[in-house]
Amino acid sequence: MSQANRLGTEIAAYGRKSDKWVKDPDGTEHIRFDHSGLGLPKQWDKRKQGLRDRYLGKSKMPKKMPIELANLTNKKAIEFAERCDKAGMPPLRSFTNVRSASWASMGDGVLAMSGKHIDDLASYKAPEIALKEAREGWKASLDYHVLTLERVESGQYTNVSAEVLKETKKEIRRLKKLLKDDNAGLEKIGRAASSWKFGDGPSKKPFNSAYYFASVEEQWESTLEHEFSHHIHQTLGVTDIGSYQYPPMEARLIQLHKTHGENATLYAEGQGANRPPMEWFAENRSLWKMGREDIVDQTIKPLMKELDDMGL
Repeated sequence: MSQANRLGTEIAAYGRKSDKWVKDPDGTEHIRFDHSGLGLPKQWDKRKQGLRDRYLGKSKMPKKMPIELANLTNKKAIEFAERCDKAGMPPLRSFTNVRSASWASMGDGVLAMSGKHIDDLASYKAPEIALKEAREGWKASLDYHVLTLERVESGQYTNVSAEVLKETKKEIRRLKKLLKDDNAGLEKIGRAASSWKFGDGPSKKPFNSAYYFASVEEQWESTLEHEFSHHIHQTLGVTDIGSYQYPPMEARLIQLHKTHGENATLYAEGQGANRPPMEWFAENRSLWKMGREDIVDQTIKPLMKELDDMGL
């Protein structure tokens, strides 16, 4: 992790030096967001200075973050910097751990990652391993129920009600079906990528875009793309303090969102989101960049292509 943080610090330092970042009249970096969860002072001026001194130009990824996810974060951060340079935007300038209820957050070029949620994500076994273990459990359970039925039928077990016998046979049929159907396995253990598509209705719609991908790496990459999308609407077209506080892209998204179509995630619809237009954009942009254009809201597709043409 120390090596990953050293590289991350180089990437963050590069981003901090960008002349695209808006400055206050005194020459210090202008700050828009309060960055709760970073342990900064409550007083606003001290909070801003604390962010500049302790976080900007630095990388402090969660200590227990698997090295594979840390390396993926740095890889994407380099890619994001290149995309920012092409579009004339300021690159990201900090990567840090945060106490948060969400997987990650973005503001002022600070990518804050929740150590708790990364621990939860990293604890997922690879889908093929999780399925193998689940199938071993189903086989053991099937053997137990078959043995139980044999002992009932041979008279070894007595006083077994007809209802219990009926449920035992039902469970045997269920387990045999599970073991026979390889394709249904990942769905049954909740590790398959969501198969939701337009027209399916809301009941099986996933909470956020990460659940359209089965592997931990893809889910984290989807999350990083989501957070970078927030950086886009926060900084694209920003030239001074006024536009930094009220970004032109955010005004555009608020208007565009009024005519939005169906969304592929509950989060894009505003469930758990404080600012639905921005989350709507970030969810759709993440799906677009992860190759799932088929479930991107039709309303926003022209903007997706426009951003692609800018190098973003």
